[in-house]
Amino acid sequence: MIAVTFEGMDELKKAFKEASETARQKVAEAVARTTLDVHNASVKRIQNGPASGIVYELYKPRRTHQASAPGEPPMSDTGRLASSMQFEIDGLTGYVFTPVEYGPYLEFGTSRMAARPFLLPSVEEQREPFREALKGILS
Repeated sequence: MIAVTFEGMDELKKAFKEASETARQKVAEAVARTTLDVHNASVKRIQNGPASGIVYELYKPRRTHQASAPGEPPMSDTGRLASSMQFEIDGLTGYVFTPVEYGPYLEFGTSRMAARPFLLPSVEEQREPFREALKGILS
């Protein structure tokens, strides 16, 4: 599991404690929206590439596949990884994950394969919009 933390958490916790119930609900909505945005961005990265790696033939069924290069998101072939992406929202916590066993190997790489990150870039993409949403609610 990847845990994302933000700088300034002490200030955020203080502002949250002082916030109204309406503001707390808006923060929960921002968490839910951001979680869904990270999920959707991850799926799009897997489905749409880019892919500039090697091209090779696969069998059963026979097809040509353009692989991703190191550092690019994994290029979808069967659709299993993209369709396995899941999310859960529990109040002020959002989780985006895949239960497929090879997901972490693609995200972080192995001793024999460079990383093909798809989740962390999606989290990074949503970091600033989430921070701005919180500022707007808790300021």
